[in-house]
Amino acid sequence: MIDIRVLGAVELRHDGVPVPIGDRQAHLLAVLVAADGEVVPDDSVTARLRQIDTPALHVYVSRLRRALEPDRAPRAAPRLLVRRGSGYALEVPGRAVDARRLESAIGRAPSLPDADALTGLRAALADWRGRPFGRFADEPWAAPSVTRLTEARRTARETAATILLRLGRADDAAADARALIGDEPLHGGGVRLLALALWASRRSGDALTALRQHRDRLADQLGLDPEPELAALEHAILDRRDDVLRAATGGRPATVRPAQLPRPTRDFTGRERELAALDRHADGDGITVICGIGGVGKTTLALHWAHAAADRYPDGLLHVDLRGYGPQDAPLDPGDALAGLLGTLGVPDEQLPPDPAARTALLRSLLADRRMLLLLDNARDTAQVLPLLPGAGRTAVLITSRSRLPDLVVTAGAHAVALGTFPPEDGRAFVRARLSADRVDRTDPASLDAIVAGCGGLPLALALVCARAVLQPGFDLAAIAEELRDGLDAFTTTQARHDVRTVFSWSYRHLAPGAAQLSRLLALHPGPDVALATAASIAGRPIPEVRATLGHLVDAHLVEEHLPARFRMHDLLRAHALEQPPDDGPGAVRRMRDHYLHSAANAALVISPVRRRWQLGDPAPGVTPVAPPDESAAVGWLDREYTNVMAAVDDCTEPSYLVRFAWALIPYQQDHRLRVEDSIRLARRALPGAEPDQECFLRYMIVRALLRLERRADARHEAHALVALARQNGDTFYLAHGLLCVATSLTTVHGIPTREQADAAYPYASLAHQEYLRAGRPADAVYTLDPIGWYHYHRPDGQATALHCFENAVRIFEEQGHRYAVAEALTRLALFRRATGRPHDAVTAAERALDLYDRDTDMRVEPLTVLYACYRDLGDDRAAATRESALALIGEHAAPRVERLRAALATAPEATSSIGS
Repeated sequence: MIDIRVLGAVELRHDGVPVPIGDRQAHLLAVLVAADGEVVPDDSVTARLRQIDTPALHVYVSRLRRALEPDRAPRAAPRLLVRRGSGYALEVPGRAVDARRLESAIGRAPSLPDADALTGLRAALADWRGRPFGRFADEPWAAPSVTRLTEARRTARETAATILLRLGRADDAAADARALIGDEPLHGGGVRLLALALWASRRSGDALTALRQHRDRLADQLGLDPEPELAALEHAILDRRDDVLRAATGGRPATVRPAQLPRPTRDFTGRERELAALDRHADGDGITVICGIGGVGKTTLALHWAHAAADRYPDGLLHVDLRGYGPQDAPLDPGDALAGLLGTLGVPDEQLPPDPAARTALLRSLLADRRMLLLLDNARDTAQVLPLLPGAGRTAVLITSRSRLPDLVVTAGAHAVALGTFPPEDGRAFVRARLSADRVDRTDPASLDAIVAGCGGLPLALALVCARAVLQPGFDLAAIAEELRDGLDAFTTTQARHDVRTVFSWSYRHLAPGAAQLSRLLALHPGPDVALATAASIAGRPIPEVRATLGHLVDAHLVEEHLPARFRMHDLLRAHALEQPPDDGPGAVRRMRDHYLHSAANAALVISPVRRRWQLGDPAPGVTPVAPPDESAAVGWLDREYTNVMAAVDDCTEPSYLVRFAWALIPYQQDHRLRVEDSIRLARRALPGAEPDQECFLRYMIVRALLRLERRADARHEAHALVALARQNGDTFYLAHGLLCVATSLTTVHGIPTREQADAAYPYASLAHQEYLRAGRPADAVYTLDPIGWYHYHRPDGQATALHCFENAVRIFEEQGHRYAVAEALTRLALFRRATGRPHDAVTAAERALDLYDRDTDMRVEPLTVLYACYRDLGDDRAAATRESALALIGEHAAPRVERLRAALATAPEATSSIGS
């Protein structure tokens, strides 16, 4: 479609794309447009193009024709720039020239409905880009057209403002009138419209001021009085002639600029990240959803931001409480919400469409050209919100809801701002803002932290506690902090809207029974979060079904999916859920324990495949234990779930469970993450319920842990007790274990024993070796090679035998496929190689040990320490970096033997031989 533009610089476009034309062609096009379809003789054209000759004119005409009709076939007659007699004429449709569109919109306006006339005028005015005909505007042939079009623009603007008045949009009319006055301050039309708009908005004083200012301008600059029409308007305002106002506005009342936002909270705190997100998403014409649990401060945040951003919405601020969650049973009907919005926007009751869809259409029409903010507070779901959304336009929508409204995010491209509880620093700032700073400063910081923690960072809970402190100024905050130990009772008020227990109940009221039941079951979980597979076992339902139900709880912000497939519940929500015990509480607890027990056992068998297996029994029906496929997955599962598993263990008082948990967890605790103290506590708790063979296992684990902690005297005492128990039970296997532990307690776990230590340990190690063979456990006899090897190390000419012991241990563990045992044996081989003056061989062994350990296991610290000493012996530049790695591992994981390791890592080069002592 062709578009010729002369309301500014002369331009030619096809289908919206600019077409380059030369200066002469632009000049020629302007001349022909100014002629308004009339024939311009050749001599007039050449004169207006500044005396070009006729042959040149034909060239310019030919080029302009090609620009106007690029698809015209060769030798085909031109249709737009045509030859008529001795001249040329431009014969294009009126809609193809912006100047004609403007004049047409003015001419058609009186015969159209006001809304349609306003749309046409604004579309035509949008084409205005500057003085008509641009750089040709001062040409004599252009002057009449320029004058006519300038006046047409003024007429169109005044007509549009007049229509706005008739539509009851006085604020919009006033804005247009002020723009008119800015462009032509001495012209009375804009002043008249401004005065009428202000008068219609019940601002008659401002209207009179505008008229008097115009009178002063005319007197100062021209020495003239205003037009009689303005003087008459001034008198009408003074005389309160409402009939004059009704005649000017078509009898419709003016729409007051809506400013419906409730009062914001005075002491707003924190939320910088969320406010920045609202600045990015809510500004403009987008849709933004603030979602979060009840009492987290969604409305507070929305109101704070909306009041701060009010200046961005000159046409007003709309607010609707949709009552999605509250004491009432039913949320606000969208049709009723539409009626309220339309009434605010000036639609009389008698003109309100009865059909909700028609109301939605009318709302979108009224908002189409307005720059407004629509705050839809406390929405239940997407179905309630959709009819209230504006169409394309400049109105922004801000929604608060306990639901994430995922359908709105998908279908309408809404942005979601998830609101969480306060972090501790913001919680403390909240209390300080609500109470006097002096009172807070007099409070023990621990009491302030206890208040924030007791409220779980939930703003509503913090507000209730602060209100109690304000109403009881004589109460010490430490006493209030102590009250929070009473759970939800500490937040009870006489006002249901502000009672935490009641606010939470509003969320539960609308849940499906299955979702409410699952929420109460998950509240029984004692750990910080719960994995999807664990939740499925707790519920005793298939994983896909539980995943879908969890999705409903996440949407309602009753649980949070803080990591993929990992869910957690706010402490106060948990307390509320526990007040209504689920039907199958004991069964759910058993299924949870069975899930963790059998999953941990599966992981333990992958990590240590040569372990003696125990009969753990079958898990309860509905339990789906995790089965890690390999060692990395097994350790990863234990890393992720360790805190949860131990929380379940701590809650457990059944001896049979404790014994089985000990079997499943202790190898991980002692060999992979060195949570050795945990293993001792677990073993001691399990002992009272253990069978004889189980007691041997538990006592062995205690001895082993004490050796890991280098508490050798305690370990020796426990090891002798294990030897006595094993002999009493006739348990050759644990007898061998006990004897080996006695030997190890007489030497050291990760070092080179003295001659006296090695001599004392040797008989126990030799006897342990024999007992392992007698028990049919030659694979375990390899563990005795360590103390036996150090015994030969101290014998004259015994180093070859010692080397054979250490290398044999490495080889046998490799044959067993026991990776970590190989790594430990290589670390001892490295110690031996360094002690016998073979640092290069020691480096090789230590590096191999490091390669066998996972990158994040605590056990790496031992070969790293040996490797550091070797590098230092050799003057290797890698010593410093190796030392830093070892120290970082000690600090990060709080590994046992810290003092010895730190001392070894700080030893001067000349003293490095003491590392293994």
